[in-house]
Amino acid sequence: MKCIQCNEGQTIDSVTTIAFEKKGVAFLFRHVPVMTCPVCGEEYLSEEIQDRLTDITNRCLQPGLSINVYDFNQGLIIA
Repeated sequence: MKCIQCNEGQTIDSVTTIAFEKKGVAFLFRHVPVMTCPVCGEEYLSEEIQDRLTDITNRCLQPGLSINVYDFNQGLIIA
């Protein structure tokens, strides 16, 4: 797809790391499939990957856990 950010690059399949906090719990997702613009570096998540991130995040909101690491290649790693 053509990059919406720079209007110049054609995105390529890639992987990235995503980190965020939700309800006081830190999440780290490694090897997340994305489409990346080689010109400006903008990254795009597919709707399917967005849904998976939301589902995994909601399932991992457990009392007592402070960091959740999820590797798309290996599955959940609790740290």
